[in-house]
Order: sequence, then C-alpha cells, then structure tokens
Amino acid sequence: MAILGATGFIGSYVTKLFKRKCIDIIACSKNGGVIDGIAVDKVDLTKDRELFTWLYDKNVTTVIYLSSEIPLSFRESNWDSNWKLFNNNTIMHKNVFECWNKYKFHLIYASSCSVYGTSYKLVTEGTMPIPDNLYSISKLVGENLFNIGNKNGLTLTILRISAPYGYNPRIPTVFNIFFENALNNADLTLFNNGSRQQNFIYVKDVAHAFFIAYEKMINGTFNIASNKTISMIELANTIVNLIGSHSKIINSKYDDQQKDFSMIIDISKAKYGLGFVTEFSIEQGIMNIINGDINEI
Repeated sequence: MAILGATGFIGSYVTKLFKRKCIDIIACSKNGGVIDGIAVDKVDLTKDRELFTWLYDKNVTTVIYLSSEIPLSFRESNWDSNWKLFNNNTIMHKNVFECWNKYKFHLIYASSCSVYGTSYKLVTEGTMPIPDNLYSISKLVGENLFNIGNKNGLTLTILRISAPYGYNPRIPTVFNIFFENALNNADLTLFNNGSRQQNFIYVKDVAHAFFIAYEKMINGTFNIASNKTISMIELANTIVNLIGSHSKIINSKYDDQQKDFSMIIDISKAKYGLGFVTEFSIEQGIMNIINGDINEI
C-alpha cells in the first residue's frame, strides 16, 4: 500500500501506525525523507507523470492520499496565496485521479469537515457542503472528482476529518499556539471571550481511522471527529491547567467573525459503518503530548 504525504502531520502518524501493524508500505512526499526508519521518496504530485512513474510496477492495492497544501491564514489579505493553494491542490487531485483510473487501487482520500462551512448546527454526511474558503473548496473538488471514479466502479473511501490536533509548533493552529504559549508561560489570547466552539480530534485517533478504512475497504464518506465540541476558553484553560503553566488567559480587542460558531458533527456513520470510535478525550490527548509520547502510536 502507498501513502502520499507521509512526512506531513497526519501522514507521519499514519505511516508509523501501518509500520507497527506490519503492513508493507511505500511512501512519498514532496520533499522526501525518513519516517520511523521508512524511506519516503521525493514525489511532487503537482508535476505531471511523477506520481504515475512512481507507482508504475509497484502493484499497490491501496493508496492513502494525504498530500495537500494548507493555508497559513484564511484572511482575505492572503487570498493570492490561497488561490495558488487551490490551484496546486486541484492539480494533485487530477494526477491522483489519473493514476487511480489506471491502476485501479482502493483510494482513501483525506478530506475535511470544513467542507460543511459554518452555517449548520448539526452535520451528517448527507448535509449539503457549503465551504467558505478556498482550501475547503479544494477539498470538496477532490471529493466530487473522485466520486466520478467511484461511480465508474473504483473503490473510494472519503474521510472528512475535523480539526486534528497534536503538538507541532510549525503548524499555526489554535491548539499549537495555545500549547506553545503555555509551555513558555506566555499569555493565551482569546477573541470574544473564547465562546467559539470547535471539534478537535487527536491525531492518533485520525491515524487509526485510516487503518480501519484500509482494513474495511468499503465505499463511502465518513465524518472523523471526536464525540464533543469544546470552546476556545475551555481549551485554553485545559491546556494551562494540565501543563501547570503560569500563563494568563486574556481577551483580545479584536472581533472573532466566528464567535457564535458551534457545530455538532455526527460520527454515527463512521461508528457503525467503519467501526471507528475515538480513544482519546481532549484531556487524554493533551496529557499524552505533555508526557512526551507524541511520536508513539
């Protein structure tokens, strides 16, 4: 089986898990490298024929497609860079689709719960997506393109992932910003008293979802999320308390455009269709990171 994007945040955990499960793996990423002793080949999915050539004569039966460009910010001032992101992501979709159509493997595509947008209070896999940024639109474009192949008889599993977390200071998510600041006893800044809520899922649970999808090898789209949402003020307090930090939690003078956002993500289809359940609460995930087992699966 092949993992595309093996050196990324989720990809590194997925690769380690499959190695631990003694699954034969080939792996690639844009810059290449090594993950847990597994050589990761340098393959740029935005380049025509690179993926096609890499997969030639490999005889893979499953491909996990994790590669994606992600935005540093969704602010309108960054739209030029986000248009480039959108373009590159859709080119990658095209190249993956062409290889899938040729080699007929089981495709597991990492999509995002952000395709639902921010208009709903409750979402299931049957909820109409209304993405509100170019990254999320690019994820939905991938879903729509791959569903064409699925209708033509190719096996497809789509995992819509909700806000995966794990400590990685290179990724400027709210979790990583809070965690880094708490480690350094720096202030944690909230917008609008931290009322916005989000569904965070520990990256190890995400990795297990991909393994289950590999084992089941069934068609379908599944929400991969935790079983609860948490507000930003709750997240900040939980991180500070569990670390034992002296950080102060303060309110910013700036407005949060999503201050009233709160969405429940229904994961019953993943539970009953894939047999997926989350193992880690937000507190357990944070304690795992604090205890230094971030690199363990």
